[in-house]
Amino acid sequence: MSHFPSWMLRSARTYLKAAELLYTKNLPHVAMVNAAMGMEILLKSFISVPDQHEGTSGETYTLDLDAIKAAHEHLQSIG
Repeated sequence: MSHFPSWMLRSARTYLKAAELLYTKNLPHVAMVNAAMGMEILLKSFISVPDQHEGTSGETYTLDLDAIKAAHEHLQSIG
């Protein structure tokens, strides 16, 4: 991957740290939602590519459909 969306990693870490804090405050259901959001952002960071305004604060991303298709084909080939 030539572009690594570091802000996605920071956002994922923030959600995961919030989940840890919420869990210690006896709010496990809210903690689970935050943990799930953090994991979703983290996983999507591996298959996201910039699509507009690259290198600016308004940079947006889209999923790398070629990477997803290649991964799907690989999984199908191994059963």
